[in-house]
This record gives sequence, structure tokens and C-alpha cells, in this order.
Amino acid sequence: MRVKPYNVLHVLGKGEPGGNSALRFVRALCNGLSRERYRTHVWFLDGAGPLADEFRQAGVQVRVLNWAAGDCDPVGAWRFLRAFRPERFSILHQHCEGRFVRLLPRMTTRAKVVLHLHGRPSGTLLGTRLP
Repeated sequence: MRVKPYNVLHVLGKGEPGGNSALRFVRALCNGLSRERYRTHVWFLDGAGPLADEFRQAGVQVRVLNWAAGDCDPVGAWRFLRAFRPERFSILHQHCEGRFVRLLPRMTTRAKVVLHLHGRPSGTLLGTRLP
């Protein structure tokens, strides 16, 4: 019996090259996951930049949504939710800021949500200093 692959969505801000550790991390994940068990998607919320083609060439499904204003943009949130729901993702792996990026899927689907904060100073979490 063939098992249906898991749909995994990585949500990123911009797709510009440079010192962005999140992009390098997602690229390594996409290259390392079994294509038979995982169908990988990358969505950019603030423009794809030149890295969209790199992900496409690696067999990753790429989408660009206009949600650059984040939590202050209800229209962008609606676009995100409208695109997200029919895809039936198993896992959403969030690599950018924005609480609604993870809250909307949690409230409306069964997708598991992973928040991955890249480049945070040691001892801080969401702007709060830890002891």
C-alpha cells in the first residue's frame, strides 16, 4: 500500500539572497527530505526574489503572497488563509515573524505548526528577555 506524502509548507518573508540563515536552513531541509514521503512547498510573504527559481529547480513548489504588512494587514491574512486551506498541509514550518501566520492555520485546519526563530539574540524570545 502506497502512503500519501505529507504536504509540508515553509513560510518565509523575503526570498533575497544574502546572510539569511532561514533560507539556507529551508534549502537544506528541502534537499534532505525524501520526495516520496514529503511534498515540500515554500511560500514567500514579501516577494520571492531570485531564490524562488532556485527552490523551483530543486523540485519545491513555490508561491508568493502579498502579506508584507503582517498582522496589521487583514487583506493579506485573508489571501494567506484562502490559499492555505485547500492545500491540506500536514505541517506548517514558519521561519518569519507574524503571529497570524501560525494562528490562522491552527484555528482552521489540522496542520501541525512549527515556529522557528532564526537569528534571535541569545536569551530572548519574542521580544521578552529570559532569565
